[in-house]
Amino acid sequence: MNQTKTKWTWICSAFLLALVCTAAWQIGIEQKKSSPLEAPAPILVVSFGNSEKLEILGYGSGEWIYGTTAAPVTKGIASMFTNPSTGTEVNFIFDERMSLKADTRTSEGKRIGVRVYSADSDLLLAVRILGISNKWLEPKSPEMEGIVMELSDNFGNWTQGYGPISMFEDNDGILIAGFGGWPRTGEKLRFRIRKEESDPVEFHLSNPNYGIKPAAWKPVKLPVTVSNPDWDLTLSEVGEVLIPGDGRFLIPAETFVDKVSAAHGREQCINLHRKNAHGALGTNSSKEPAGATPMPGKHHAYRMPADESLFTIGYSIQTNANYPYDRSEFTLFATGRVSLDGNSIELIDMDDRMGITKLEFGPISASSPDLYKGLHTFHMEVEREYRSKSRKKAIHKFLGEWDQTTAAVFIGNDSVSTGALVVNSWGSSIRENSGSYSWGSYWVGDLSPGMELHFGLMPMKPNADVDFVIERASLTPE
Repeated sequence: MNQTKTKWTWICSAFLLALVCTAAWQIGIEQKKSSPLEAPAPILVVSFGNSEKLEILGYGSGEWIYGTTAAPVTKGIASMFTNPSTGTEVNFIFDERMSLKADTRTSEGKRIGVRVYSADSDLLLAVRILGISNKWLEPKSPEMEGIVMELSDNFGNWTQGYGPISMFEDNDGILIAGFGGWPRTGEKLRFRIRKEESDPVEFHLSNPNYGIKPAAWKPVKLPVTVSNPDWDLTLSEVGEVLIPGDGRFLIPAETFVDKVSAAHGREQCINLHRKNAHGALGTNSSKEPAGATPMPGKHHAYRMPADESLFTIGYSIQTNANYPYDRSEFTLFATGRVSLDGNSIELIDMDDRMGITKLEFGPISASSPDLYKGLHTFHMEVEREYRSKSRKKAIHKFLGEWDQTTAAVFIGNDSVSTGALVVNSWGSSIRENSGSYSWGSYWVGDLSPGMELHFGLMPMKPNADVDFVIERASLTPE
């Protein structure tokens, strides 16, 4: 009797397994048959050129969303194997002028939504272009050549946008066109489209920024200097240049002095990073590459519309691997010694209270003469593991996340760190109650046989952020 019962149990189990696998296989097949996203009805149709048509499907400040972009909840057998809702991200960079991303959402084999967004809050238009045959055109088709879309700055100048470009597959002809540094005031935005030498056709759209009140910022007088024991930052002037067809640009002229490098006789110890420029009416502008403007000697520029009368020029200042860190700020976790032949480092002691489970050193070799003449370098491999949830919480409270930790090397009884310790790779595996981290790094500095090296960790110092508020009246004329 028991044998018969066992037999039927195995048969039922095998049948159920086969049923589940078949269902999962069928779901997978259905997912691969992704149907295209159908374009929405146009809100405006513009005829231009030789009977071509421009369909405006939608537009927005910094993003365009169509359909459903949130992931639905998956239940039943499907949730055991795969989520029938999948998201796909596409990065697209065009002529160093813009950075766009597109997230598409697919559910049960059907594309149900898309979100296209810009890192710089560009004005994005979703469009379709119909050819003479009244069929939508692909971006690289010959009929698309010579089509130009422009936007008025409301001060007598026209700026050429980028695109139209395709941001995702099976798009039903949906293309994206964009404009950086677009006007923030005025109830209507003025566009025009033309093909080759044909007369441009103008059309208008409501300004999504209309009616927004400017931020209440207090401007500074130039030149202005911000000082710190480690550095000085001076913004001497901000120029403005108009590039016909490309828009208006702000060109700041700053001077940064790293006082630590001079005091300690080291390579650059502090880095200056340029942040985005922001307008009081909402413009967000990343720095353009050198050479984007016709102003010799200037390294960067920010696209800014003419109706922004108040804006910020920002910087973020950060210590780097060369910085002479104070030993008292660090918790030492390991000690090593240079071998008598000067070719390797021997691990003498390691404290595992911070979760360090592995520390290995590569051989000592001469550093690249192009970067560090006459110095030595060695590689390190470090791993850290959390064995429990409480241990993980305690270490995070003390040191922070692994990628927010600063490491340094101290020679003998030196009170400041020596050389440069650069983390060049890392990886992590995180679980609810534990986790493991590892990174590879290299150290560059002077070493001698028998030297004792002490390795320490501390929470990473926050960057110093400096933002100057500038009014248009203080700009240096072009």
